[in-house]
Formats: sequence, C-alpha cells, structure tokens
Amino acid sequence: MLFACKYNPTALALVTIHKRPNNMNIVERPDIANNIHATTLVGAGLTSFFLNEKRPKTALIAPAVGGALLFMSPALKSGNKSVAHVAVSLTSVLAAVTGQMLTKELWPKKEAGSTFPKAVHNRRAAIFGTMTLTGLAAVGVYVAGFIAKRKSQKAS
Repeated sequence: MLFACKYNPTALALVTIHKRPNNMNIVERPDIANNIHATTLVGAGLTSFFLNEKRPKTALIAPAVGGALLFMSPALKSGNKSVAHVAVSLTSVLAAVTGQMLTKELWPKKEAGSTFPKAVHNRRAAIFGTMTLTGLAAVGVYVAGFIAKRKSQKAS
C-alpha cells in the first residue's frame, strides 16, 4: 500500500511512505506460540505457588515445564523436528492435566466437599484455565505448522 502527500512548493518536499505487507504467519513461527505458552506457565505457576500459604511443591511443575519449553525455543525456531515433537508432547500432556484440574475446580464432586473458600476456587480456576487455553492454542499452532510443512513438501 502506498501513501503519498502532494508536492508542497514551499517545503520543496515530496513525502512518500511505503508500507510493507506483513506476510508472517504464526504457523510459520511455532517458537512465538511456545514462548507465549512457556511464559504463561512460569507466571501462572509462580503466582499459584506464592499465593498459597502452604507453598506446595506441585505448583512448581508448571514453571519447570515452562522453563524447559523456553530452553527449547531456539531449536523450534530453527526447525529441529525432534525438539518440536518433545515440545508438542510436553505441551499436550500439561494442557490435558491443567484441563482436568480446571474441570475439577469448575464442577467439584459433591461427595468430595469443598476444602477451599470460593475466592481460592476462582483463583485456581483462572490459573488452570489460562494454562489450559494457552496450551491448547500452542498445540494448535504446532499441529497447523506440521500440516503446512507436510503440504508444502508434497507440493514440491
């Protein structure tokens, strides 16, 4: 797209701004989705850890996985297939686990009884929901990228 101003004889200038089209697609850059998801895991996990007075060690699982995913990001960017499959596996497993924990927070079983106040249930649901949502989105980007690469290989 080209934007231009008319010639101004007093300023003796012709201003033209060229705007390059943005052709980047998130599917072509799985490292971006990986970084967003990993940062979410680290932030949500540490938030969960520090907001709980008991400081449960299990709350540090998400930040540990997020750190591992951040460590894998340069290899994802360069297209390393082995690292990509490990990242997809870790992301899928953690998204499934956080999704299960989210459903337990949203629809607790009657016989289990509520051991947490309502505010804690809401906080836990928000944290698990955020981790699940970003995990599923990252898996979607990974899979779409795999499919796009497969199609481009068949076309050539």
